[in-house]
Order: sequence, then C-alpha cells, then structure tokens
Amino acid sequence: MKEKKMIDRSEKPASEMLGEYVEQLKKQEQELKAALNSAMDASKAKSRFLSNMSHDIRTPMNAIVGYTAIASAHIHEPDIVKQSLGKIALASEHLQGLINDILDMSRIESGKETINLNRTSVPEMVRGVLPMIQAQVDRKHLELYIDTIDLKDERVYADTQKMRQILINLMSNAVKFTGEGGHIGIRVKQMKSKKEGYATYVFRVKDDGIGMSREFLKRIFDPFEQEHTYEESGKEGTGLGMTITKSFVDILGGTIEIESELGKGSEFIISLELKLQEDVQPDARLEELRGFRALVVDDDFSTCDSITRMLSDVGMRSDWTVSAKDALLRTQKAISDDDPFFAYIIDWIMPEMNGLELVRRIRKFIGNDIPIIILTAYAWGDIAEEAKEAGVTALCTKPLFASDLTTIFLDNINIDGTARMAKRMMDSVDLRFEGERVLLAEDNRLNREIAEVEMQEMGLEVICAKNGKEAVEMLEASENGHFDFVLMDMRMPVMDGVSATLKIRQSQRRYLKEIPIIALTANAFQEDVNACLEAGMNAHVAKPFDSDDLALVLKRQQKKKRCE
Repeated sequence: MKEKKMIDRSEKPASEMLGEYVEQLKKQEQELKAALNSAMDASKAKSRFLSNMSHDIRTPMNAIVGYTAIASAHIHEPDIVKQSLGKIALASEHLQGLINDILDMSRIESGKETINLNRTSVPEMVRGVLPMIQAQVDRKHLELYIDTIDLKDERVYADTQKMRQILINLMSNAVKFTGEGGHIGIRVKQMKSKKEGYATYVFRVKDDGIGMSREFLKRIFDPFEQEHTYEESGKEGTGLGMTITKSFVDILGGTIEIESELGKGSEFIISLELKLQEDVQPDARLEELRGFRALVVDDDFSTCDSITRMLSDVGMRSDWTVSAKDALLRTQKAISDDDPFFAYIIDWIMPEMNGLELVRRIRKFIGNDIPIIILTAYAWGDIAEEAKEAGVTALCTKPLFASDLTTIFLDNINIDGTARMAKRMMDSVDLRFEGERVLLAEDNRLNREIAEVEMQEMGLEVICAKNGKEAVEMLEASENGHFDFVLMDMRMPVMDGVSATLKIRQSQRRYLKEIPIIALTANAFQEDVNACLEAGMNAHVAKPFDSDDLALVLKRQQKKKRCE
C-alpha cells in the first residue's frame, strides 16, 4: 500500500504570496516616492532660501551704499559724516548677521547658541533698527511711530546682537507686508518683575498690513515657511527670520505672541525680563527744572503723551497740543496768565504749519531766551541752518527717550538763566494781598500753624478747618464772597479733600461753584494732580511749599476770576 504524501497546510498558496510581494513592492515604491518628494522639497526650500537670502542681503547693502554717498556729499560737515558712519556701522553689523543666519540655525539646533550679556540701553536697541528700514519706510511713505510707556529704567544688561536681530526681523516684516501709506510702529512698555533687580520689558511691533491667516500662524515659526498670500503679493524672504526670532526669544527666556488677521495687519508681542544696571544715578541738576512749565507740540497724540510723561517724571509741568495754531494761542494765554512756558518741544512736520514757521511766530511773543527744541523723524542736516535762523535752540531726531530729553535740557538750556528769568517774572508780580480771606482745610496742627504764619505774612486772613467736612459746612454757612480762596489738603479724616471739593462744586450757589480751590498737599504724583483737577480744584501746590510759589498761584486765580 502506497504511503500518502503529507501536505503542509501551513504553506501559503503561490497566488497569495505573489500578492503580498506586490503589496510590499508598492509600499517600497511609495516610500521611495515620499523620500524623493521630501528630498526635492528640501532642495527647493534650500534653493529658495539661498535665492531669498541674496535678496535680503541687499537691504543692509543699500544702507551702506546710501549712507556712504551721503557722507561723501557732506564731507566737510562732521556731524552728518559722523551720523552716516554710525549708520553704516549698524548696517554692516546687520549684514554680517544675515550672512551668519545659517550658522545661527545650526548652532540653535545643536544647542550651542549662548547668551552674551553686555551693558546697553533700550533706546540703543530700538534705534539700531531704524537705519535698516528707514529707506523702505520713506519709499513706501509709511507712518512710523515709536513710543514708550512707563519706561523709567533705560539702562539694562542684554544680549544686544540678539535683541537687535529680533527687532530687525519683526520691523522688516512690518515694512515688507504693509502697503503704501500704511502705519507701522514699536511700543516699549516697562513693567514690574518678580525678580529683584530686574524689570519686564514688553516690545510690541505692529502694522496695518496684509495680515496672516489662522492656519499659517500655526506654522509661522517653522523653517522656510511663508504664507501663500505673501507670495501672491510678491513679498518674499529667507523663510528663516521668524524661526530665528522665536529661537532667540526662547534662548533669552522670553515669550512671543502674535495677533493677526488677514487684511487688518499683525502685532508681535515680545516679553523679556532684563537685569537693570545698578550704578545709574539721575543728574542732580534736573532738580532745578522742577516746577518749570513746558509745551509739547506734535500732530501725533502718542508722541505728545509719551513726552509729557517724561517731563512729568523730571518734575516739570507740561502741556501739549496737536495743533500749531493752538500752540500760539496757548503761548499768548500763558503769558497773559503770568505763567509762561520755559521750554518748547515742537515737531518739524505738521499739517497746518511746519515747526520752523511755528518757532518764528512763537519767538515774536517770547523773545530769544526761551529754549525751543525741534523734533524730526528725518535727517536734519539740510534744515540745520534754517532752523538756527528761525530761533531753534536744538534739533533732536525721533524717537525721543527720557535720556535724550535729559541730555537736551542739560546741554542746551541755561538752567541758571531760566531760574533767573522765573525770578524776574515773579518779582514783576505784586505777591502781597490786602486782607483777602482764605479757608485752610488741614488736619495736621503743625502744618496748619506753618501755613497760617506764611499766609499771614502775605497779607492774607486765614480761617482754619480741621477736615473736609468742617470746610464744607463753613463754606455752606458763609455769605457769598466771604472767602476768596480755599486751600485743601487731600488726606484728612472724616472727609478727604477730593470728596470735599466734589461736595462744594455740587452746590446750587454760584459762589461755591466758582470759588478758587487749590490743593495744598503732600500727594504730589501726577495721578494726584489729575484727581484734584477732575474733582473741580483749580490748581495743585505740593508740600513743602514755597510761599512765593503759592502766592503766584493765588494771584493767577485772582486774575482769572476778575477776567470772568
């Protein structure tokens, strides 16, 4: 009997094995195609990167060539040559940074990028950006603003090269993707830090350009990435700028946020903690400027607001206006009120009247002694002679930082002469009174006695109230015209000075609505002054007070009341 051949049921049929083999080949083919496509994409990305890199190199090259030509054309004008050489140096540094972009990426990816801290300042970092973008800003007729909020500590320790690269990358994009006549800007805000000896600095770079889609924002920091709308508009770049920017911000321990919408623009928000320089001391001579009045004239509200804050920080009283014609009216009124301006800060380019013409007209009222500073966002070499003839004391390039303001005042204002002028003005005013009656609201007994003696020597009759409630009751019980002035402390028991003033001004009697109320208080911050004026007070005098200063304030209020 023949043995039966055993069949191995575990063996797969040939057809099935062939099918698996074909599937494996297809999978390998797909993988090879994917690898080929990836390699081709990488090759195209690198080719595009090299092409775009050569394009971006032209930006600092144009700055170098342009400022070299300017320096050559003004070879016998040292200031212009020096200014041009400085901008050439900055452009050269930026050019070197661009050339090293690939090496930067290599170091970042390998974890070898380090932080190099050095003594620098926020103005220096921000100003390092301007020469890189100024030509493009002018060519596209863009409105460029740079302002600050609460920037009290300018001198810091920072990695200057990385900070400059971050800001240049962001501002270059803002210029590139903003249409003709658009707006771009940098705003710097200082905030408190939890770390001792540090402060948080927030840099906001904003434009009203073409914006970005939400989908693109998810991959904006990926290497070589650019949104299709950018390509459609013909705005190309290396594709590495935002990657390097994000990497540098991360290395410096900061954060970067983006707010953007297609067709409405973009805003990049960089937040960094920077160590403050320890040995920075304010110039003692600035104390001599306290109390002097200044007028800021600029058609941009942000500039007016920023400079006004700086002036307040050094103790000056500042007014501002966006109108040249209003500046003339304010000048005349200040003179008629015996409270003139002792410094003017005026923008060069304004719609209704340029700064130099405004200077000429103001000089007719104030003479030649009062300092007038002209601000300009442009190179001022060409207007220097005309400015001098118009009566300009000093020229300053925007943006203006607090340190610039300090330098300008100390270098160009004769503080002693200004003080003598103020003294002459006060001497020309009779500071004596003839029995006018003052209601003094003051809770501190010693302060009451000092103020009472000082005012009695001026010829004033002084009646005292120990708190705001008592002052209100005394005024409500008095006959019309019984008191000529009210001096009101801010902090008092029972009722504070602001609440008392609000109560007085709510009276139906015209006498109480119009009686001059002056704050005489140790609360001397700007917010305290604002609170007093908003409550209905007419003026603010800080303790400890000078009797002549107080008398001058009372005389002004007396004069205003007579003119009404």
